[in-house]
Amino acid sequence: MSLKYEYACLMVRGYKTAETKKTAHFKNMRGRYIVLYVTEDRVPQTGHCDLQDALRQDWPEVSDVSMMLHSPWPEGSERSDGCAWALVLVGETVTKECHPGRACRCDCPAHTDNSNVSSNTWCTRKNLCVPRNWEFRHATRILDVIMLKYPLKMRPMPGMWVQSVPVTAIPWGGMNTEQRNTLQRSVRQDD
Repeated sequence: MSLKYEYACLMVRGYKTAETKKTAHFKNMRGRYIVLYVTEDRVPQTGHCDLQDALRQDWPEVSDVSMMLHSPWPEGSERSDGCAWALVLVGETVTKECHPGRACRCDCPAHTDNSNVSSNTWCTRKNLCVPRNWEFRHATRILDVIMLKYPLKMRPMPGMWVQSVPVTAIPWGGMNTEQRNTLQRSVRQDD
């Protein structure tokens, strides 16, 4: 899974729990851990300001939303964009065609009575809400994120590809039994 730097920061911190795409290539990855690759692309300055405004609105309890967009790696470590940061457990992928737009019945913060977002979303039975006017047709839920021990340099390719991850980069000691078993099943499916 390739993400821009800022969105990857949000995902590894647990704020971004879904990924939207134009294609449904994550649909067949459900229940598997895949590598989160952080591109060298950044959100343009105007988009960055809009993103910070949206974060302030959605998480008013966070005093400094700019910290949500900083690298999770210790300051002074090597540059981490253009690297794999984490293993991401992929959940269900839904499409706009399967779940046409309807009034949102979710109790998520973005859909309060004084928000006009609810009339402009398509929502799934699992409370995954996406603005109807987005160009993206597919939304995939992210179930779990396991940070690697260090950023792993890799060479990306378009679409999906199989990537080797050194065993030393995986934090086996910090994982629970379910995470270890799911990761091992994910690896066996790629063999």
